[in-house]
Amino acid sequence: MWSGHGRDVRTWTFLPNAAQDRLVRYAVQPQDWIAVLRAVSSRGEIPLALVHSHPTTPAVPSDYDQSHWHYPDLWCVIFSFAGETPQCNAYKFGK
Repeated sequence: MWSGHGRDVRTWTFLPNAAQDRLVRYAVQPQDWIAVLRAVSSRGEIPLALVHSHPTTPAVPSDYDQSHWHYPDLWCVIFSFAGETPQCNAYKFGK
């Protein structure tokens, strides 16, 4: 997760992938999410974006990404490593 103030990213906190098939899905354990939110708050920051990668597909949200997005205030940042040059895109989904 990226956290900071406004559009100023100050901290990138790693959240382990708890999904069963880590090459296809990304999932966060609730206790990891709560711990990160507490740490972000203790630094006086706010959550800005959740960041994940698409190892074999473009940096475009999948149907799964969109249907399982429960963070309307956060950006969804996707890094793709499918091509010769890594790509990065950011999306915002309203709920």
